[in-house]
Amino acid sequence: GCGRWLLIYALAAIVVLCGVCSISAMVMVIPAGESRGILWAVLVSVFVLLVVGITAIGAVIVIRRRAATLDAVFAPLGLAGKSYMYNGRQYHGTYRGYPLHIYFYRGPTLAIYVDVPLGVRMGVGRGGALSSAAAQLTDKDALEVDDPRFEHLEVYPSHPEWATEFLANPETRETILRLTSEETASEVRVFSITPEALLWQTRYLPMRFITAERVRAWLDDLSQLARLARDVPPPDHPLQESGMEQTARAERGKFVWPAVGITCGVLALMGVCMLLVSGVLIYLSEGGM
Repeated sequence: GCGRWLLIYALAAIVVLCGVCSISAMVMVIPAGESRGILWAVLVSVFVLLVVGITAIGAVIVIRRRAATLDAVFAPLGLAGKSYMYNGRQYHGTYRGYPLHIYFYRGPTLAIYVDVPLGVRMGVGRGGALSSAAAQLTDKDALEVDDPRFEHLEVYPSHPEWATEFLANPETRETILRLTSEETASEVRVFSITPEALLWQTRYLPMRFITAERVRAWLDDLSQLARLARDVPPPDHPLQESGMEQTARAERGKFVWPAVGITCGVLALMGVCMLLVSGVLIYLSEGGM
């Protein structure tokens, strides 16, 4: 998934840079005299506007089609949908009595929060060098699960005693295994518990796999885990949800404007770089050629 997006960004940068450089080279050989700078500015402006316009139209078409596809999956479950960031989608409502917050955004990533106050933190995901390094940096120890089917997974709990009792239930382990069973070679699934919610995320899962049947199965499993988790006695020292966790769970709209600012800043930086490169080429052509 990361490689795909890196390739897209690289190709886009190459197209824009090649276009500006080609325009600059063309202007160099045209006998435009003192009007060369104005001609270059006009041609670059037209090129940039053309690229931005085509990209914007294509993005709008893709985003609308994707929104319609997702609405057809989540709306029948009684979940209200609206836009998230500039190309994502979010849904809020209740399912089997539990409040839900669902976010779909680039990756593609699907994140489902099921509100249930437990006062603990726990992460379950496929083991690897990255998770081991993160555990060492945060001084966390993996919990040993007495189930051979968990050999490929790593469990990091804030309250090992609570997690041990929670995972001692065969129904709990079976449900977690279903939720963390990846369907494609590139998919990455993670199940987490935060002080106020269960969180299940899947990344790099193609859109065609997000169907009404699969979504209902995921929500059924998460609702079942919420019920099983509530049956476990709470820890003696429950954790509190941080402000960032609360915002990420239920108020992600606060992240929109910072993201817009960062995007505009990146685009502005790209524009400045293109202008500088083109200006240098024109200067060299006029002074040294």
